[in-house]
Amino acid sequence: MPRPLTSKQRDLLATIWRFTGERGYPPTLAELAEELGLTASTVQGHVDRLIKKGALTRDGEGRRTLRITDDEFLRDKHPGMPLCGRVAAGHPLEPVEQAEMVEVKDLLRVPPGCFVLEVTGESMIEAGILDGDFVIIDPNRQPHNGDIVVAVTDDEEATLKEFYHEGNVIRLQPRNPHMEAIYAENVDVRGVLVGLLRNRR
Repeated sequence: MPRPLTSKQRDLLATIWRFTGERGYPPTLAELAEELGLTASTVQGHVDRLIKKGALTRDGEGRRTLRITDDEFLRDKHPGMPLCGRVAAGHPLEPVEQAEMVEVKDLLRVPPGCFVLEVTGESMIEAGILDGDFVIIDPNRQPHNGDIVVAVTDDEEATLKEFYHEGNVIRLQPRNPHMEAIYAENVDVRGVLVGLLRNRR
């Protein structure tokens, strides 16, 4: 049986979880050191021990590859996911970060690092996504044609649309017959939709 986590190790996991949820990608060792007020070598030691304990893993090669695999930590220490703002399902809307948690641990299981956005607008109604819904976004999943994604366009505005890569152009397709697609050469996909929550008031 793996040894239990120390308080410092759990703090490091919490920092990785929060950083990933807020920014859509995991932190580097240098960023972790800055967040925790530790040296890079100390952080490296904690990371190595957490990997040995199975609480962390490296997903590929590079500086931003840390992934939390400790289901008990994710479920019990941080039962919710960060509500990072609102995303337009109509005209693009600048996302606004908010320090609010959405409690979903008892409703569904999602990959580590996911975050929640509240939908505004009606451009995705034929996909069953309504104004006021909450969409769960996986920032670590690569988009494929037909996926519903959160994308930031050239004017730094975020929108929820279907993703299509067509040659040198990205088409962001609404699912409302009264709205037109957005075409852009440069699109920053922040994540792929993996879940939907509806609050019936």
